Amino acid sequence: MYVLLFLLAYFIYSYNLYTEGIIPFRNVLRFGALTAVTVYMIFLMGQIGEKRAELETSKGELANELDKEQYILRTVIRSISDVGIGVAVIDSDHNITYQSKFFQDRYQALLGTKCFRKYLSLENPCDMCPLSHDQSNSSEFIVLDKNDCTYSVSSVLESIKNKRHLICVFHNISAKIKLQEQLLHSQKMDAIGRFVASIVHDFNNLLTPIMTLSELGAMDISNQSKLLEYLKSMKASAVQGKELTGQLLSFSRKQIMNPIPLDLNEIMKSIEKMLRLIVGENIVFKYFPEKQLVPIEIDAEQFKQVLINLTSNAKDAMREGGTLIFETANIEHDEFYSKEHAGIKPGKYVRLSVSDSGVGFKTF
Repeated sequence: MYVLLFLLAYFIYSYNLYTEGIIPFRNVLRFGALTAVTVYMIFLMGQIGEKRAELETSKGELANELDKEQYILRTVIRSISDVGIGVAVIDSDHNITYQSKFFQDRYQALLGTKCFRKYLSLENPCDMCPLSHDQSNSSEFIVLDKNDCTYSVSSVLESIKNKRHLICVFHNISAKIKLQEQLLHSQKMDAIGRFVASIVHDFNNLLTPIMTLSELGAMDISNQSKLLEYLKSMKASAVQGKELTGQLLSFSRKQIMNPIPLDLNEIMKSIEKMLRLIVGENIVFKYFPEKQLVPIEIDAEQFKQVLINLTSNAKDAMREGGTLIFETANIEHDEFYSKEHAGIKPGKYVRLSVSDSGVGFKTF
């Protein structure tokens, strides 16, 4: 700015010298041209300064945007690592050039090491690797890592710094496969249950006329006849068979719950013989019933299935013998007990206690 003022002042001074005839006019023109060029140069320098400032501002904004996107990307990759998803970048030589926190924590693999050795414990690249087949598009495949975890891998080939790289997203699907296996097993068990239910229904239909005909036959025979004892034994066996079909239907979960007021001791008495057969001779079976037990609403067949399961579990826990004890008792819970135990209302209850001398569960 000072240079411009100096040139303007010098131009005016030279023009005055020209008017006084001291210097020729061409000198005035030279000073005028020099002044004009200087003014234009200063104008250009101002424009360049403004553009530079704009570029610096844009550069700062772009840097901020880049930092923001990198932060979001790092956050996303770190978050998906917590749900069993990992990201890795592999170069054309199968070297790891980038890996997310998921792989760092799980495999402790260093950058520059071979992916198939660190991740899969293989000596050579896996057959389905896109880098081995020179593929140019995205692909998906399944791999089993060295920890026997199953991964679904989505990959795409990209050029990074003029070199082919494979970007892989690993999704741990081990839990999904386990759920599918459980679903398949559940479907098989459901099919078995339906098959058992159909057989039981047919067997139950055969028992009904046996029970009816044996009862009708007993009505026409005198009490002294030995045939009457045979018919009564036939009916008793048919009744036991009917109870067995009820237990099978309960096991197959095809029987509708039918709770009615019953004496728990009567249920225990009807199944005690079967429970003793389950535990065998090397386990002492004891049953202590309380007299005049309060009737409770219960489905007899479902409860018998519970007793059978408890007895079977106790037998498994006492492989070298022991004692299994069943005990019934009348109890009454007050309001104080109900407050301490959610879901239990004050009133009279029947308690069935089951204890054994087995090994129990291991401590974890």
